[in-house]
Amino acid sequence: MHRLAWVSFFLIIAVLAGFFAWLSRPGVAGAVLVNFAAVFLAIGLFEAFLAWQEAKGDGTRLEGSVTGEFSRPDDLLGYVPKENQSATARKWYHDSLVYDVVYTIGSNGLRIAPPTRPGASSGCLLFFGDSITFGEGVNDHESFPYQVGIKTSGEYAIHNFAFSGYGPHQMLANLQSGRVASVAHCTPSQLIYLVIPEHTERVAGLAVWDKHGPRFKLDTDGAVHREGNFDDPVRLFGPWTEPRWLQEKFDRFLTWQKFFGRGRKGGPRELALLIAIIRQSARTAKARYPGSKFDVVLWDGSDNERVRAIEAELTASDIPVHRITAAIPDFRANWRQYVLSEHDLHPNPRQHEKLAEYVALHILKDEKAPSGLPAQ
Repeated sequence: MHRLAWVSFFLIIAVLAGFFAWLSRPGVAGAVLVNFAAVFLAIGLFEAFLAWQEAKGDGTRLEGSVTGEFSRPDDLLGYVPKENQSATARKWYHDSLVYDVVYTIGSNGLRIAPPTRPGASSGCLLFFGDSITFGEGVNDHESFPYQVGIKTSGEYAIHNFAFSGYGPHQMLANLQSGRVASVAHCTPSQLIYLVIPEHTERVAGLAVWDKHGPRFKLDTDGAVHREGNFDDPVRLFGPWTEPRWLQEKFDRFLTWQKFFGRGRKGGPRELALLIAIIRQSARTAKARYPGSKFDVVLWDGSDNERVRAIEAELTASDIPVHRITAAIPDFRANWRQYVLSEHDLHPNPRQHEKLAEYVALHILKDEKAPSGLPAQ
């Protein structure tokens, strides 16, 4: 019912304005009130439409222990998966099962990785990203970071720092804070981050699920620095900050969120912030781990302007960028073969395996040739 509060507010104002317009004599005042009523009626109806869309959903539902306390709040990253758990996750589209999997989180707070071969000396691999890298919708051993460990015959220790809904701001917070070093007790030879264009919105705090995530600000010199969390009070005028109650009210104002808040699409400023955060992450990685390499895997299911801008800007900064379509050439033509369902476009096990093969053969090509795989 709280979603209908704004609907009721605008419709009541529209009715009152219309009533007073009816009472007014023909003239300027009446015309103003009629237009006033029309505007508020339009906003009220649009708000009702957005509330109906939200309530209707997309026809999918999630079941299993993952719907319980799978994650917890965290001041560094916004939220993290709880340690030492195996969560079941079943997703349905009406009566059709989309997936039925288990997510196992270790004592280090990361999704479990394959065992390392005794005597392995190639160091470790660090993976960053969102639900794709985490492996949403696939079992532990099917995620592409896990598969990289398998395809390299346990030569590397695998550490998967990704989680559903994350963006590069969580990666940078992980690297700058020293959490990576405290969790991964190894010297990484390679860091891999998978980016999707929608991370543009996430770094700007526009994701509704990431209200407490790390907030970074882009400086005039192109560097970024952290400014608390997304839900920290916003300064309105000088020392005055936005009251918490007002922020909560506008969080439920769907029309406002659609055009000015978390429902809007990021623009050039947000895209510049995304690219700057990735650059800063690469610089931080190189400073903390001299000799390591930092590569980006770019999701390009559609070759739009944001995809091309991300690739061009990162390449200009000497950051290697690998498109998904380089790993899976027929991805666009046969995309249904590589996703869980038409109702959930996350990668299926086949896509994860293809990505792992590409990482093993091309991103790690300067390392020791993986056992069982031809060097190229």
